[in-house]
This record gives sequence, C-alpha cells and structure tokens, in this order.
Amino acid sequence: MGVEGTVHYDKVLTNLSVRFLESDFDRQYIGMEVCPVVRETERSAKYPIFGRDEFKYAADDDLLSAEGESKLYAPSMSADAYFCDIHSEEIRISEYDRMGADEPFAVDVARRVPEIVRRMRRRHELAVATLLTTAGSYAAANQKTANPKWDAANATPLKDIEDWMEAMALACGVLPDTVVFPVACWNVFHNLSDVRTAIKGDRGGDVRREDVQEYFGLKRVLIGRGIRDTGKKGQAASMTRLWAGKAIQMLYVGSPPQTKETASTAKTFTWNPRELKGVVQQGMTVGVIPDRLRGGNPGMRIGRVDWSYAVKATGVDAAGKIIAGLFGTVLT
Repeated sequence: MGVEGTVHYDKVLTNLSVRFLESDFDRQYIGMEVCPVVRETERSAKYPIFGRDEFKYAADDDLLSAEGESKLYAPSMSADAYFCDIHSEEIRISEYDRMGADEPFAVDVARRVPEIVRRMRRRHELAVATLLTTAGSYAAANQKTANPKWDAANATPLKDIEDWMEAMALACGVLPDTVVFPVACWNVFHNLSDVRTAIKGDRGGDVRREDVQEYFGLKRVLIGRGIRDTGKKGQAASMTRLWAGKAIQMLYVGSPPQTKETASTAKTFTWNPRELKGVVQQGMTVGVIPDRLRGGNPGMRIGRVDWSYAVKATGVDAAGKIIAGLFGTVLT
C-alpha cells in the first residue's frame, strides 16, 4: 500500500498544483493579476522603479555624440529593497486517519493542500488590496473624487473614467490598462442607466466586465470579490471584503512575461531556495512528503506549502508614491 499510496498522492498533487491555482480562484482572488509574480534569485535586493524619468527627454538626447557614443539610459532604482518573507503552512494526515474516515479520500493530504493554498492566496490578496486601496499609497495628483458621486443624482461615471485615464497618462506617461472595481463600486456602476445605454445600446442585457474592457480599450476589468474573516480564533465570524472602500483603482499592469525590468504599478517578488523540493507554481513550492523527522503515527504524511514573497509598488515617483495608478473615490 505504501508504494501505491505514494504514487496516488503524487499524481493527485501534480494535478492539483495546476488546477487549484488557475481555476479555483477565478473571480475570487485577483491579486496576482494586478500585482504579477516576478521570480528572483535573491531574497532581498533593490528593484527598478518606473516613474516620470522614462518620459523626460530633450530634442537631442538620443543623438549619437561626435565621439560615437550613444546616450546611456538606466531605469531609476528604488530607495528601499524588497525582502521576501517566508510564508509556510503544512497539514499532517496519518494512515490511521485515512483508514478511520467514512470517506478515506476526503482526508488525503493532497486533497487538503488546496486549503493551505487558499489561505496563502487570501493573505497575499489582502497585502495587495491593502496597498492599492489605501489612498495614501498614491501621489496626491493621482487621487481623484467623482463629482457627483456615482450613487448620487446626475452621476457621470463614464466621463470620470475617461478623464482619469487621461490624468494618469499625464502623471506618468502611460494609460491604465486595468481597472479594479471593489464589488460595492461595481454593483453601482453596472446598474446605472447611462452606463447601460452607452455600453450596451440597443443590445440590452447586463453590462459585463468584457463590455467595459472593450468600451475603454482596457486589457482587464476586475472585480474585487474576495472575503475574509476578521474575527479572532474562538470568536464569532466577522466577514468583510478584501477589496473594501468606496474607490476604484486604475492601474498599469503590462503584459506577460513579467520581469523585474518591465514597467508595472506593483509586483510580487518571489524567491524559491533551490533546496526546497516540490512543485513550483506561481512562486509557491508545494510538496507532499513522509513525516520522517517527527516520528508520529505510521504512514504519517505532510502536505506543505512554502511561499516567499514581497509585495511592492514599482510604478512610483521619487517619494515612493504610486503614479502608474490612480485612486478614484466614487461612492458617498
């Protein structure tokens, strides 16, 4: 049974390592879409930042000099450094637990690993949402307020977004390619009659994310739907949104493949020590191993997930405030 069980675990784990990170989080967690993962070989280092310097030029600044030298360009570097904290959780299941369960496969370690991954994804989502939904993260010129607000009479949400796209372009040199609607903002926006008329026209029907993408020429329209329980252990549940607040976020995310050198509002720097063994998926190292070190019950196996990462804003000015993004307050 040992050999057969090992093969079974590994096969399931391999399937899960792909499936649970791609499909199980659809429409729930968007952190990796707005703060893309970048693999790093160093646990801590400075990183390029992308601000206005890229767009400053004089009429002759790319002319070859009389000495045959080309102009030197190097992106600005951050004043601080990222440091990838190591996040790690594991779950242990003994053979006795499996044998005593009414449905043995329900307690297989490989089937429980997604629970750990979901917890880790939720914490990462919170870190990204906290960064991007905090007005103070943005430069003052990149903080806007709809007037009137979208839940008030005579709201002009389409014009607001168009104006803010232009404001962001003038602030940093690039148009946003991504808009994040916290679910409270989306529920107001897509139900406004002016929005329905302008975007759907005679076609009718509900306004979808894809419709808004096409209308504004965006790559992504995302809705922050994630939920977490803020109650302490042993206390009653207190559910709240990860993407809370009354503002939308307009961002420049860019296109894959993402590296440290590609421009983006924010990035998730990940570090994977070579010593860690397991399936690596989007920065996480996922493995199922026998519990040989701690002893324990016969057949004890450990499902473990390690994720070493740091969330940083990279489209920033010299003061570290986001300019490759815009914070727009839209609700009263």
